[in-house]
Amino acid sequence: MSEDSGQANSRINNDNNNCRLQSLVTDWGYSESFSYNQHGLADIWLIDYGGGDYYEHQITYDNKNRIKGTHVIAPVILPGDAINYTFYSKGNFTTRASGYLESGPIWADYNYSYNKKGQMISLDETVNDIHTRYYYDNKGYCRRSDYYIGTELFLTLFLNFEISNKNPYLAINGVDFGFPFEIFNVFDKRWNSFGSWVMYDNGNPIVVNEDDPAQTVIHTGQGNYTTFAKYFDIPSESFYEMTFNYSNCNGGDNEESSKVMPATSVKKNRPMPVLASLKKILATHSKNMKQELTDIKRQILSQRKQ
Repeated sequence: MSEDSGQANSRINNDNNNCRLQSLVTDWGYSESFSYNQHGLADIWLIDYGGGDYYEHQITYDNKNRIKGTHVIAPVILPGDAINYTFYSKGNFTTRASGYLESGPIWADYNYSYNKKGQMISLDETVNDIHTRYYYDNKGYCRRSDYYIGTELFLTLFLNFEISNKNPYLAINGVDFGFPFEIFNVFDKRWNSFGSWVMYDNGNPIVVNEDDPAQTVIHTGQGNYTTFAKYFDIPSESFYEMTFNYSNCNGGDNEESSKVMPATSVKKNRPMPVLASLKKILATHSKNMKQELTDIKRQILSQRKQ
């Protein structure tokens, strides 16, 4: 795959500096953190929404370094329970991930398909009738993702990749797509320079979030990995930002080389409740997702009528 190609495989980090993503921290209370096993493969992906609401994905691998399964702990939505996923692969591609609660019932059953270029083009979750379709430009960047519940188009995510950088998720050794999510699955070569979220009301588009490209700031560190990203959301007239921290960027195991790379500190800005709530609903696989998305849509429409 060429340097300009948009989608990249990060199952094993082949960079000379061997950076590992340690954390993503935002200014709206959301964060992600990672740990790695003795082989350098990610074995925990912790997604934290704040207030004790987190999702810990414990990852295991087969002898080909493909994800074999995950054990998911989510104390808020699944108190006293957990989800065990089994992953199925064809070659280097995950084609299915089936999850059952430890208490017995099936939780979700994801099926993934790819085109001849190896790009993920669809996600179909058959238990809850959720579907995502991914569309790429001629450089291989995933610029559009359409999210359906049943046959109804609920959301579209548009992304742009004009600023040169390397996607932090490519530094998650062993993981080559965003399996905890239902719309952020594709690991593009670059972190997005701006984007927009669109919901639909009887087929009419409602812009929920739209970044102003002129105000985007992206900083990079070793290996050109993104260390800081700041955006200005036009509808809410507010900035939001995130930092990415890494370890092991010099490829060694001594204390100096395993220190977290410095990144600009995130300061608390004005909250973005609509966008933050939207991302949480999509990522947590809420069983009331359709109603919760409808409620957000009504909230936005009500605010704009005032």
